[in-house]
Amino acid sequence: MMPASPPFMNVASAPLAAFRLSGCLLLVLAGCSTNESSTSDQAASAPAASRPVQGGLPPRDDLIPVGSRAPDFTAEDHLGRTVSLAELRAAGKVVLVFYPADFTPGCTRQLCDIRDDWSAFTHRDVAVLGVNPAGREKHAEFAARHNFPFPLIVDAGSAIAAAYGAAGTLFTQRTVYVLDSDGTVLLAERGMVPHDRIFAACDRR
Repeated sequence: MMPASPPFMNVASAPLAAFRLSGCLLLVLAGCSTNESSTSDQAASAPAASRPVQGGLPPRDDLIPVGSRAPDFTAEDHLGRTVSLAELRAAGKVVLVFYPADFTPGCTRQLCDIRDDWSAFTHRDVAVLGVNPAGREKHAEFAARHNFPFPLIVDAGSAIAAAYGAAGTLFTQRTVYVLDSDGTVLLAERGMVPHDRIFAACDRR
């Protein structure tokens, strides 16, 4: 049975705190094929190093190393709200999920798996963000169809993905980050990262 739609899904003016889980913020960058692995994701199109990044942050070709500080960003979500990573992570850990496209089999499966395991994320007070360059209307349709209990960020021009080493020539590379409340990277991996690895990173500090 699909979980009930959370309050923020229906109220465009709901505060950002409505989609914060207990102490972690989840950012997921994802790929879209039905049988992708970490290796295939890394072998996908290379990031465009020349692509500009929000706030003048430089793009990068590789993942941000564990222990380094991740760049902050501000962007619109699928409900038209302004989301600030700095504000979210100030309240706890963050998981970022970057993914290539709405409605594709691999991306749908990955985000639906997060939805179906939502109680384990909420138990840890994790904030989750899906990040993809599609427009707000398409994100809103995708989130509504699958009842995602977390925001989908409009990554205009793949600028955020470029700053996190997840931008590709054609599609965003499937990538998952776990960030501590001070912005320190606790986990950075390509592919569909198992949730037990995400939870282990969230529980580490």
